[in-house]
Amino acid sequence: MKEQLKLLPLHKHPEFKDACVEMLNMEWPRNVTLRCRFLDSSCDDLPTCLILLLADENGSDILVGHSKLTVIYNEENSVFIESVIIHHNYRGRGFGKVLMSKTEEYAANLGFKTFVLNTKLKEFYSKLGYKFSEPVCLIRHNASKALAHTFKYKFNSLDYNKNCTLNSNNCNSLHFDNSKTPLALKLSSTTDASTPSSLPPPPPPTPPSRPVTFRNRSVLNETKDLYPLEENVHIFMRKTIT
Repeated sequence: MKEQLKLLPLHKHPEFKDACVEMLNMEWPRNVTLRCRFLDSSCDDLPTCLILLLADENGSDILVGHSKLTVIYNEENSVFIESVIIHHNYRGRGFGKVLMSKTEEYAANLGFKTFVLNTKLKEFYSKLGYKFSEPVCLIRHNASKALAHTFKYKFNSLDYNKNCTLNSNNCNSLHFDNSKTPLALKLSSTTDASTPSSLPPPPPPTPPSRPVTFRNRSVLNETKDLYPLEENVHIFMRKTIT
């Protein structure tokens, strides 16, 4: 009989949260509280944690896999797929391909056309159509809220009309002085560039322990056909659908 697999959002089925924490921590050990926060961030509006369920002989659902969709900063119609895992008791049965297929389908239904991930399983994902990608910038759900709050507070707390003046004789000279706070900012282009700095020069860059070697592989696209030789090195890969 064909195995029945379905992919569902975790936040709509919280009864699988504890099993998901255990499965993820078996692969990537982490503090349980932090892991729960990671999963609790799941929502309809991304990030979204997805769980792969297998129906057993009695019709009950068993957690066999997990993936997560996260926003990519400044890339329209692109989504980051992370924390992709199949429970070790159910590996070798093709569930990984099913998980990725259903995750991509879920993301496509949300309007995303490009899927990006970071992995060391290059051969596996290349067979699914993924190719080498430049790194992407991720904005975490909680971090983006914190940054927005911080910038809003800082800009609203400064009175530029009273405390910020521009020297009309030198438009590159900006003087800022807030008498209500110990903060004093004075930036001026009139500073003599020849004045020696009181700070010591930065240390020279640390040379790599050994040179990084590269080789060609046909699984990568035509323009980016190089990546590190070491198999355990993580790289970004992406796939675009039409």
